[in-house]
Amino acid sequence: TGVQTCALPILMIRAGQANIDTRGFGLIFPPPLLKGVGIMARLGWRALTDMNKEIFRIPAETVQKWKDEARATLPESSSVNTGKLVTAYVLKTLSPLMPAGVPRSAGMALDMRYVKGLTLPRDYFGNALCYAQAYYTEQELAQDSLPVLAEKCRPSSDQVSAEYVSKLLAVAEHHRQKNTIWRLIFKPAIDTLGGGIVQNNLSLLPIYDVDLGNGTPDWYETFAMTIRMMALVSTPAKDGGVDLHMAASRAELKALRAQLAADGIPQPR
Repeated sequence: TGVQTCALPILMIRAGQANIDTRGFGLIFPPPLLKGVGIMARLGWRALTDMNKEIFRIPAETVQKWKDEARATLPESSSVNTGKLVTAYVLKTLSPLMPAGVPRSAGMALDMRYVKGLTLPRDYFGNALCYAQAYYTEQELAQDSLPVLAEKCRPSSDQVSAEYVSKLLAVAEHHRQKNTIWRLIFKPAIDTLGGGIVQNNLSLLPIYDVDLGNGTPDWYETFAMTIRMMALVSTPAKDGGVDLHMAASRAELKALRAQLAADGIPQPR
């Protein structure tokens, strides 16, 4: 297995040396220089003038209620989990405030160890994450129930293929070798200027079990978020609820706060 583990970087270096056509590959790409500057300027200006962060709690009772509703609505589905339910709830709430006529999307991390056909050794050590997106229409978010939206919160099959992931890694390695990786732009981040949100689900990490010698933490604060983004963290009580660390515009945060209150989901003071 040690040989297998060492073989992957060698394969990626060789793949990066190939003449790669990045056209049609949308997850990461190098836009024309001026267009890239314009995109980054828009993201930066919005972060400076209208992006705030707020923490909301989805109690364990609410999570369980949503799961019970999902089982009743979709008895044959086993893919609806806490992360998908919370993501669908946030998108459904914020969609009316997003620009009209653009797709709604949720960018999410995938564990490459479980991508069929990639043959990544299960004992691989290091970062093995890839990103993909789930898409919705405005009409779906307005009309569909939360369980149905949560069931749809998954990337299409072509985004979780070995070919797709290999292309992503090869493109990144190609630009790393040419010292142009700074030109690459992450599509889910760009989509937050329209109808997109980036989701980072940390709720399964044993954050509140970490003890570096002075006891376990009382509170965990996420990283800075400068785009429309949500991070899910288990509650300190580890009771099945989640803390939603949400970065969005002031209007979007206000709408989410109001919807939680309307749905009778209490927030800690």
